[in-house]
Amino acid sequence: MIRAFWSMVSIADLILIVFVIMTIGFAYSIQHKDMDNKQIHVYKNNELIKVLDLNSDTDFVIDEHNSIRIKDGKVSMMKSDCPDQLCVKQGSTDKIPIICVPNKIIIEIKDGGKETPRHILH
Repeated sequence: MIRAFWSMVSIADLILIVFVIMTIGFAYSIQHKDMDNKQIHVYKNNELIKVLDLNSDTDFVIDEHNSIRIKDGKVSMMKSDCPDQLCVKQGSTDKIPIICVPNKIIIEIKDGGKETPRHILH
């Protein structure tokens, strides 16, 4: 049985199998790299008001109109008094920012030591 299997598999097949396994491993390592260092940066009127750890489940009240929740490594806008509620409807995320234009709030997800350009709301 094993001999029949090896007689059907060529060197090119083995190289392809090894390449696919290495690609999957590389993609997994990139995806889960620095998961422990992710932070939530909360900006209001383009000023940083709070930095929170993405791995700590917590609720944070930004002001009397807006609040966020961090749960299971994702952040979501729980409450906002903006008319369209797009920031609340966006749901939970661990990759893209949550932006509430009417209230001038930006919730960014950043790696602990890396600085990325910040969006500016006018």
